[in-house]
Amino acid sequence: MSNNRYSKAFNLSFENVIGVEGGYTQDPEDTGNWTGGRKGVGKLNGTKYGVSAASYPSLDIKSITLDDAKAIYYRDYWQVINGDAFPFSISNALFDCAVNSGCASAVKLLQKVLNVPSDGKIGKQTIAAAQAKDQTELLIDFLTARAVFYARLAKFELYGKGWMKRLFTVFHQSQSE
Repeated sequence: MSNNRYSKAFNLSFENVIGVEGGYTQDPEDTGNWTGGRKGVGKLNGTKYGVSAASYPSLDIKSITLDDAKAIYYRDYWQVINGDAFPFSISNALFDCAVNSGCASAVKLLQKVLNVPSDGKIGKQTIAAAQAKDQTELLIDFLTARAVFYARLAKFELYGKGWMKRLFTVFHQSQSE
């Protein structure tokens, strides 16, 4: 699949997400690895390139290609968060959050940081508020909100170190377009 089909920002954000998501895993403790979305519910199909069995229960996760994953991410994440409407630092961090926590959760987190109505949908008000704010400050505020979100999750003891490392990685990636 040609990179020319996508914006420069999406291509770079996709490379960044793939860098932290990695290849095929089948972790029985991770609810995303189960087709039913809960530990022990459905089939343990795993995740590959961050594409999870919970989100795509009918997809043969093990056999998806990088191009398949890219098309999924563009259609189901980048377009939903309107990634090209934001400066790269924000679109990269928002995209990573959408992949890791879902689009609506990522958008609501950003909206709370921006003090705009939190409906989980990107609209003109959210875009304008994001563009009006200092981008480094907004990035730090957004990633801090993500850290607090992660720290409150029941699985923090098990996955927290990896989640925190991910946030530092995303911060670094978002600063280097």
